[in-house]
Amino acid sequence: MKPFTILFFLGLIVSTSAHAQDYEFGEVSKEELEMTTYAKDSTAHALILRNYRNTYYDYEQNTGWVLYTEVHKRIKILDKEGLDYGTFKINLYKSGSTEEELSRLRAYTYNLENGKVEDYKMKRENRFKTEVSDSWDQMAISMPNVKEGSVVEISYTLVSPFASSIDDVIIQEDIPTLSYHAEIKIPQYFNTRRMVKGNFNVNPNDSQRRRNVSFKSGGGTANIAVNETVHEYRYKDIPALKEESYVDNINNYRYSIAYEIISVENYSGGIKKLATTWEEVAKTINDSKYFGDEIKRTRLLKDDAEAIKAAHTGAMERMYAAFDFVKNHMTWNGSARLYSYNGVVNAYKEKTGNSADINLMLVGLLKECGLDASPVLVSTKDHGIPLFPTREGFNYVVAAANINNTYYLLDATEKYAAPNVLPTRVLNWFGFMVNEDGSSRQMTLYPAEKSKQSIMMNASLDEEGGLHGQQRVNYTLSEALQFRAVNEGAPQTQKTESLMEAYGMSDVSAWEVDNMDDPYQPVTESFEFEIDEAAEVIGNDIYFSPLFFLKMDNNPFVQETREYPIDYAHPFVKTTMVTVTIPEGYEVTSLPEPINLALPEGMGTFRFMVQNAQGNINIRTTFTINKSIVPSFHYPYIKEFYKQRVDKENEKVVLSKV
Repeated sequence: MKPFTILFFLGLIVSTSAHAQDYEFGEVSKEELEMTTYAKDSTAHALILRNYRNTYYDYEQNTGWVLYTEVHKRIKILDKEGLDYGTFKINLYKSGSTEEELSRLRAYTYNLENGKVEDYKMKRENRFKTEVSDSWDQMAISMPNVKEGSVVEISYTLVSPFASSIDDVIIQEDIPTLSYHAEIKIPQYFNTRRMVKGNFNVNPNDSQRRRNVSFKSGGGTANIAVNETVHEYRYKDIPALKEESYVDNINNYRYSIAYEIISVENYSGGIKKLATTWEEVAKTINDSKYFGDEIKRTRLLKDDAEAIKAAHTGAMERMYAAFDFVKNHMTWNGSARLYSYNGVVNAYKEKTGNSADINLMLVGLLKECGLDASPVLVSTKDHGIPLFPTREGFNYVVAAANINNTYYLLDATEKYAAPNVLPTRVLNWFGFMVNEDGSSRQMTLYPAEKSKQSIMMNASLDEEGGLHGQQRVNYTLSEALQFRAVNEGAPQTQKTESLMEAYGMSDVSAWEVDNMDDPYQPVTESFEFEIDEAAEVIGNDIYFSPLFFLKMDNNPFVQETREYPIDYAHPFVKTTMVTVTIPEGYEVTSLPEPINLALPEGMGTFRFMVQNAQGNINIRTTFTINKSIVPSFHYPYIKEFYKQRVDKENEKVVLSKV
């Protein structure tokens, strides 16, 4: 996150600090090349043998402060699945004509051939630079002759004119690390603070150094003593960052350290403040010609607004009509952006645009319709959660309409979205609503109303263990949005085949969907099915789980401990009602007992009931989650809660022949 450069004439040039590390480039041993597994993680496909980083400041007379980061990394490829680590990817920030650059790049692949270490140098044609976003480019470096057993090594210096932002110290990677060493060196003129992400013992070695630097000006040279704070981090045997179930963005929990530069002092003692607040960030974004000014470009929307106002008199009706107009007129190009660089006018004419083009257009149209509307700044799930206020903390925008002091959040990038039904990618952290005067307020993005999924199944069991019947599923709010997104445009044959594969069905027919294209109504899915072996027949007895393919087979929470919060995205209620007709000549001899489970602090419940009713078995379950995010300290309760649920749903009904 690199908001701007710093040009502060301190009257000195800070000399480059010594490159001090524990190993030298190119000194790859036979032992490293002969390694085939990593004992502490047998699942690892690759292993970072050494990772070194040295970040320091220099001062250039015509540029100001420049930030240098030296990187030296060595990786062992353990198997075929680790071959992707033979490509290094380096992110380069840019702003206008100013951009970061790479220098002193070296990269080699090492292989053991006939008992001898052979090295292969990366060539220029193996470097590929691509644009990732408006603010970032990425340099991909594909290493030559990489295969199982290879060691790849790279070193480079990242030269950044954006001296107000130190890149996060990333300690934990997606593969294990044997040795990590980083040094962050900050001159006395920078006032910083650091924040830790991830649950680990930081234990830094902080020290002060005083060193002489030379400054050339005009015809003379002066040596000046400068104090420098050195933050040194050394770690061994760092585990890989591994995905867990129900995690929003795993990078939010990666072991790392973020630096915020609060202020910079010049040689005369003057201080330039850099730290800001979220309110100041929101105002700065709103003042941008690519943001606030675009909302005002509503001349082309006047005719559309007049048509909406003529057809609808109430505020709610106008909000829905404006929302539908933008959703139907525009097609999202899949780009999550905070700014409308192409412009709302061009996007309107082209009928396509990024998230800012579309939702800033919606804000403008709502205003033209006489409604109180504002943009809401958002950081999507894949963008993560920033640790301190910065314009780079947001990458997306949605619209908000205030009707009778109730706010409705709207995202017109989604054809099937409804007011206060945002796509899952947006349900992250919090948003900032920016008013026309530049003031702002924090907004919760998580829905208050529970989404519902209701399943009704009627089926008949035969004495060979076969099952046939009908199922009907009703989805509302976020559950409906997800269903529509997955099934939009899917042919019936594709859906029936996926159901057969997912649930082990021998046949699926009469698949239908009601209200697929009406986002303001529940969507209903129905189909008929047959399963050849739904129950186990042993002698005169039939055994089956009463929920059949609807039961939860496995507990998604099996690890002993958990560091990450559990992200359900939205609160929900899922009910299941099943009626099973048993075959003639059989009677029920065993039924699971009912159960009623509750999580602490009202976080959720699970209820299970099964009854024998004159030749039918009736089953009803209700699973409720009341909170979108569950803190990790509740994990032991969640783990036991799911264990009991899985155990109960997998208990057997027993039928015996009369």
